[in-house]
Formats: sequence, structure tokens, C-alpha cells
Amino acid sequence: MNIEKVSQFLEGLDTLKEISKTGDGRFAAISEILAVNFDKVKEKYYRGLLNAGAFSLPMQRGIRSTDLPKSADCLYFSTDEDINLIEFKISKRECKSNALRQKALESLLALMDILQKDREFARNNITFIVVYGEQIESALDEAIEGIFDIADMTQIDFNLERYKGLYFKEILTMDADKFAKYIEKEGWINMNM
Repeated sequence: MNIEKVSQFLEGLDTLKEISKTGDGRFAAISEILAVNFDKVKEKYYRGLLNAGAFSLPMQRGIRSTDLPKSADCLYFSTDEDINLIEFKISKRECKSNALRQKALESLLALMDILQKDREFARNNITFIVVYGEQIESALDEAIEGIFDIADMTQIDFNLERYKGLYFKEILTMDADKFAKYIEKEGWINMNM
């Protein structure tokens, strides 16, 4: 991948732990692996489009971050063509299907534009991951998860399964403990750009 296309990611590097930090100081992930704070990249990207007159927002006041399209919290390049968009939530109860779907799609559109890639590239190379820090489950949730574990299948929560294969290579939803095991199994290391 051409480093010039991703140069705007360089200033957004931080640890997964810091990227997952909430306003009240809690963390949805505990990893010290460096990744890209995609919220910062998204803001820089859209503000650049606004300044260039590529689109406008119908308001008389200054543009706030909340006026811009939504984005996932984090971007991690496993390889040049194996990309992960990650949304962190402090608990599973905070995960709202509509908001997660909006973040997934708006993040994907911005990333594809930045990288100058098409939907085929996304379907073959980009994974969307939702990580929630505190897992509070009912007995039914635990039983369903147990069935998926026995079948060696991955359960996709929050009504995101429709995007697997259509927009993303893979969709993963997991708690922080499973995420820690996942990044270890996948061999994630600090991003080096």
C-alpha cells in the first residue's frame, strides 16, 4: 500500500487501550499495541473535504465533530491488505445495532475513499470488530455462546451479520477478554508506518 495514501494515519497512532478509553476514564481494551485512532483521521479527512468545498453542512454555526459522519474508533493494519476497523464500547449494553451499523458503513466509506479502494477490496480485506469491555450476560446469552463455542463458530451480535461478505470480509463481536486472545492468536504487533 502506498505510504502517501496512509500518511494521514501517522499522527493518529496510540495504544489500543488509550483509543478505547471512555470519557470517565474506563477502558474497553487493555492492550498496549499501537494502532490508529480512526476518529482523529476521520475528522481530519472530513474537515479537508469541507474546506475543499467537496460537501457542505447546512448550518450557520461552526462545524463540530458531532456534525461529521460517524466512524469506528480504531484502525489496525495486520498487513498492507488486511485491515481492521474496531469500535470499542465499555459494555455490551451500550452496543446499539443501528448506531453500530452506521459507524461500520460510514467508516468503510471514508476508509475506501482515503485508500482509493473499491467495495471488492473491502469485501476481501477489511474486518469490522466490535469490542465491549464489560460483559454482563444473562443465562440465555451464556447458553447461546456455549453452543457457538462447541460448534467452533463465531456469533455475530448486534444485527451486523448482514454485512459479512456484502461489505466486509469478516464481522467480529467480542468482549475484551476474547479480543485480547484474538489479537494474540492473530499475532498483532505495533503498527509500524
